[in-house]
Formats: sequence, C-alpha cells, structure tokens
Amino acid sequence: TLFAMGYRRMAALMLNTPGVLGTQGREALRRAYVLRERLSERERYNIEGLYADGVENDMDKAATAYLALLERHPNDATALNNLGRAYDFLGRYMEADDVYQRAVSAGVAASVTYTNLLYGLLRRQELNAADTILRLFEERFPTGNEASQWASTLATARRDFAAAADAATSLLEATPGLRAFGHYRLAAIAQTHGRLQEAARHVNEAIRLDVQRQGLSPEERDLLMALRRVEREVWFGPDPVRLGPELERLWQRNQPLVTARIPLGRRYQLFIPILALAGRPSAARRLFEELRSSFEERERQNFRILLWAMEAWVALAEGRPREAVAAYQAIRDDYKEACPGCVLARIGNAYDQAGEADSAVSYLERYVETPPVTFGPPGVPWLEDDRWLGRTYRRLGELYEQRGDREKAIEYYNRFVELWKGADPELQPPVRDVKQRMARLVGEGGPR
Repeated sequence: TLFAMGYRRMAALMLNTPGVLGTQGREALRRAYVLRERLSERERYNIEGLYADGVENDMDKAATAYLALLERHPNDATALNNLGRAYDFLGRYMEADDVYQRAVSAGVAASVTYTNLLYGLLRRQELNAADTILRLFEERFPTGNEASQWASTLATARRDFAAAADAATSLLEATPGLRAFGHYRLAAIAQTHGRLQEAARHVNEAIRLDVQRQGLSPEERDLLMALRRVEREVWFGPDPVRLGPELERLWQRNQPLVTARIPLGRRYQLFIPILALAGRPSAARRLFEELRSSFEERERQNFRILLWAMEAWVALAEGRPREAVAAYQAIRDDYKEACPGCVLARIGNAYDQAGEADSAVSYLERYVETPPVTFGPPGVPWLEDDRWLGRTYRRLGELYEQRGDREKAIEYYNRFVELWKGADPELQPPVRDVKQRMARLVGEGGPR
C-alpha cells in the first residue's frame, strides 16, 4: 500500500514537467497502477483517473473515474481538480470552470485548482471575477507566493505593466519555480517595450533556474539560451532569414537531448514558429509532421489546439495565409465563449499577409483592445504582447495611413512610439521612422 501511494504521489509531482521528470512520472504512475488494488477505493479511483490521463491519454476515461469517485466523496479535492483538467482537454471549458468553482466554494480547493479557475476566468476576460478568486486564494494560502504570480498575470492582462513588474519582482526571492516565473514575466514586459538586452538577462536567469530544477545538463542550458536568443532576433531583427541555418543547427543539437521524451518535451512547439518566421518552410513542415505523427489518435484530440497553431505557422511559411486563418478559426471555434480573445493578433497577421486589409484591421484592433491571453495548457496562460503589441500598433498605423485615415494612423503610431520610447538602440530606427510619419501626417492636417 505504501509503495502504491508513494508511486502515485511521485507521478503526480513529476507529470507536470514535460521533459525528463515527466517521463519518470509516467513510469511511476504505471507502477502505482499495477498496485492499485492494494489501496482504498478512493485512492484507486484517483490512480485510475491519473493513469487514464497521464499514460493512456484518454480524458473521457479519466473523467469517468473521477465522477465515480465524486459520487462517493463529493468534495474530494484531487478528483475535483483533475475532473476539471479532463474537461479542459475535452473542450468542455465552462464545465471545467464550474468544477473548479465547486471546489473553491466547498473550501477544499488546492492551490492548483485556484490557478486553474483563474486561468479560465482570464481566458474568458472576466477579470473582475478573477480578482475575487485571487483574493480568496490569498486568504486560503496566505504564506505562499503564487498569489503574486497571478497578481502579475492579471496586471499584465490589463496592460498595467508597472504593477505586473512589481508583482513579478516580488517573486525573485521565492522558490526556484516561482523565481523562474518572475524572470520570464520581467523578460516579457521588457521585450514588450523593446528592451531586448534586459529581456535576455531575465530569460537566461530563468533558464538557469529551470535547468537546475529539472536536472538538465549544461549542454541543454546552452541550447535553450541560444534558441531564445535566435527567437528574439527572428522576431525583432532586420533579417530573420539569415538565422535559418543556425536554427537548423540548433535543432540538430536538440534532438539527442530529447529523443527519449514525450512529444511535448521535444521542443517542436518552440522550433516550428521560429523556423516559419526565418523562412524555413520545409524544416517547419518536417517538424510539424513529426510532431503530429508522434501523437496517438487520442493524443491528437487532446492537443488539437497546439496542432492547429503549429499548422497555421507552417501554412504562413508556405505562403498559404488563408489556410492559416482557417487553422486559427478552428481554435476559436473550439473555445467558443471560453476564450473570446484567443489568437486575434495571429488571425489579423494572417489576413494581412493575404492582402485582406479590412479583415486584418478588424482583428488587429480587437487584439489591442482585448485582454491579451491566448491558448495554453490548463493553468498556463500565454500572454502574447511581448511579440505582438508593438508590431501591431505600428502595422495598424500603416494600414490606416494607407486608407487615408490620418487621425487613426496618428493614434496607433503614437501608441507604438509611447510603448517603445525606451527601446534598445538597435530598435530605435523604426521608432524614428514612425515619428517622421507622424510629423508628416500632422503637417498634412494643417491649414492649406
């Protein structure tokens, strides 16, 4: 009995890390599953649900196990959280949030349940409701630092970058995982404002913490730092295509480090977008096909949103922006009311590449006026302003200038200049260009 419970707890801790520890977690879970008959009925249902989720990738089966447990123990905290997680993967997002709320209302919610519910509320743009749950979270867990993590996230969603940075800074003396989060968030805020050197320092420190926490090698640390550097240069540099060969070499370095890992631990989702932006459509296509084929059929359903997102990047790289729009719309159709703000900037960019300026403006404007959260694993918000906000302000200015709408062009150009006024010297040329455009437009609006 002790061995079975020990393996289950070890598995639950390790499964959240998709690299080496995630693989070890699945092996621990298999051992717990073999020994499950030695446990109480309550523990057995939990193991069966966790096994269906973590090993079989059968979320329907996992949900069935948790529902059976909850019939006997309605307030089982683990079952409530994991049922919500299963519903998330099944696309039953509102039901997932209802289950998380049930655990909170019953006073049994674990910290992860609060954060899962916060993510759902953030995704639905219900920021005031998220504030309420965050206050309850702080009352329930007054000695932890996760509330500061979410305070930073909610401030970022409101684009209150100063408050977001203050909350993230408070995490830099916390546990290694939260310290890494704090550095990643500070990096994202710096990058949003064009301060790439500052962003690089924070990212590298976060990588050092993650590598130590996950037991990865120095070789992997160096690879991750190089990959993040190239990513920044691809997104913000003047010539992303020149970085294509280096990216392909980095992928070759990556492969022997991750061969034994599950698909999500092999970094396909990091490499595919950068290869696409760097003008390497064949490489992006090859990695996408590898990722898709590495999933079993049930896994493809569980990770359908990730696959649609990667498919869209490949379509853009191959010059098929309308197919990218279709992939992104599939994501929005899947989320429905659960994520009204998802992938708006990406759809606008795809329409822009398709030469459909009116649709591009519509989606890009919706993005800049919407809390900037998009899809991600349950409990892990992805905030995209660090890559999209500055370029979107600038592009909206250009599109409105092309339309002859002087006032709207000046409005968005001014937002861009204000956002990047402290950008690194190498990013000042586009700022100067936009200022010159504004000056010309202001002059055109004067007396004649």
